[in-house]
Amino acid sequence: MSVATLSIIVVLVVALAFRVYYITQKAGLEGDELTSLTLAYNATGWGDDAYVADSVYTSQQLRQMLYVDNRGGFAGYADDIASLWRDNRDGSHASLYYMALRTALIGQDVPEIRPVITRACVLNLLLFAASFVAMAWMLRRLFPRRRYLPALLLAAAYLNPAAISTTLLVREYQLAEALMVAFTAATVALCMYAKDNRRVKASHAICVAISSAALVSAGYFNTIYAVLLCIGAYVYCRRHLPTRAQLYFPAIIVVSVILCKLFYWGFFNFLFDDRTADVATMLSGDNTWAHVYYGCTKCVKMTALDILGLPLTALIAVVAIVAMWRGRKPNMPFDRVPVFAALWFVLAMILAPWKLNRYACAAVPVIAAGCMFLACELARPKHKIVAIVALLLLAGNTLFSGRVDYLNDEPVDFPNDRCVVLYAKTSGDRNMLTLLIPHLSDEQRCVIVPTIADAGRYVDGDEVSVFADKELPELCNSPVLVDSQPFNPWLCRYRINTFYRTQK
Repeated sequence: MSVATLSIIVVLVVALAFRVYYITQKAGLEGDELTSLTLAYNATGWGDDAYVADSVYTSQQLRQMLYVDNRGGFAGYADDIASLWRDNRDGSHASLYYMALRTALIGQDVPEIRPVITRACVLNLLLFAASFVAMAWMLRRLFPRRRYLPALLLAAAYLNPAAISTTLLVREYQLAEALMVAFTAATVALCMYAKDNRRVKASHAICVAISSAALVSAGYFNTIYAVLLCIGAYVYCRRHLPTRAQLYFPAIIVVSVILCKLFYWGFFNFLFDDRTADVATMLSGDNTWAHVYYGCTKCVKMTALDILGLPLTALIAVVAIVAMWRGRKPNMPFDRVPVFAALWFVLAMILAPWKLNRYACAAVPVIAAGCMFLACELARPKHKIVAIVALLLLAGNTLFSGRVDYLNDEPVDFPNDRCVVLYAKTSGDRNMLTLLIPHLSDEQRCVIVPTIADAGRYVDGDEVSVFADKELPELCNSPVLVDSQPFNPWLCRYRINTFYRTQK
């Protein structure tokens, strides 16, 4: 076994160890992660298939509905996959991840949260491993004579808080990361073959088409990256290929669109989704430049805090400034690839309705590897010293910064009332019940009331805990409101005097 291969294996083992450790520390699921379960199971709790008003649910019933397939076995799995293929009920996301998650949940018959977390995170671990292998394969091809460089770049790509956090999130972003790296590797391989042999193999074009279709099927924003990289590959290859061979590129686009439809029959449902309309309004409204500003600011913060860390960011900045002063330029093969990744990174964050790390995390490995390569190349001939210092700074940021996210281990102040009330008028409001399920104890029940006057009918004490929309005027201004406090990004917990029991 070569030194280069051994060093890559060491990085893989360390990266896996970090992720396994943090998975064992993950204590719960947040709202969007619970949505992933609901949609994967095609279960009650989303859209028109809503929880029923004036119905009392026990905690056992609710856990069964959320954590276990209602039909069970392979028949239930096939039924759910068929539903996900036709219409996943979530217009802003394609179905590829939900199908993968449903596959990971085959045989999950325990109505508890821990087995679900384990299965979903094991799926993410497999996707991480696929991402790592694809990145390692690409780097070994790009740098065949550099023994330690691929391992160093892999450490930068996968041993940072942002990349580790992606593995902990039960959403489509780990799948998107793996497919973005796979698509990048396939495209780079096509370009290298075109340069060396003056032609393109059909197998290379097919790999690019499949990986691009899968990437877009893991997130609609990923289309931007697929288009950017395909344009870059065409511009690069047209210098080396005859006109006839260049026809592979439009063929790749056509095949990719067909495959997107085959992967998910409802792929184009996003055109009619409210989220798409919100993005269009955002880009054409008065706040466009505000979104550009906040998106770019978020990208800088994410890079400096969650990907590289402040010390490593400062080191790279110093090395770059010194190199520019001395007139040095990095010798970087396919240097446009990290540039395209960075451009997508910024555009995705600008377009995202909420400026959260998850929306741009798929590009983290490519960007982090590109930054580390830039630092090492510009630091020549002292690149080994810079590499060692960079590794130490990267490890320190991962271990001690506390930036690893989605552990959901913070204590939650949940009422111990025997019956908890959710005040909900619409189906969307009733589906907020899903957010309460992980916090219900074995003895608790939950009821949905369409009018606040009914809240006191289900309790015996002087006060009742009511969950409802944040800062709801009719509750905030009520004379019988005892107190209120935020519960999560969507709900507030209100303490209501049971005076409402007499209000009809």
